Amino acid sequence: MTFYSFVFMLACLFLKDTGMGRVVAKVLTADRARILGQIEVDKVLFPEADSRRRLASRIARANLVDFLPEEEGVERMEVEAPASFAGRTLAELHIRNTYDLLVLAIRRNGSEGWR
Repeated sequence: MTFYSFVFMLACLFLKDTGMGRVVAKVLTADRARILGQIEVDKVLFPEADSRRRLASRIARANLVDFLPEEEGVERMEVEAPASFAGRTLAELHIRNTYDLLVLAIRRNGSEGWR
């Protein structure tokens, strides 16, 4: 760990100890994220890991258009519906029970906006 990383960790600890409300910190390594978790920093941003997860999800899911992790256990995804969904309602597809997903909006082919 570099001197500046050490100072950064101490600054986060100081902010938490003084009751400075919500503390959000950005890290570059998993080790530093783990240390900040021990300090109980409210939110640890790890952009490189998020980027890797987004790329892995895009590769693994052929219909995936966009992916954004929101928080632990919550992801927002834009997905192209499979052809088998065409002409069927959300109730008929049982998406919530079958895939454990919640549909937030729908964009029909060729339309600009969401419904």
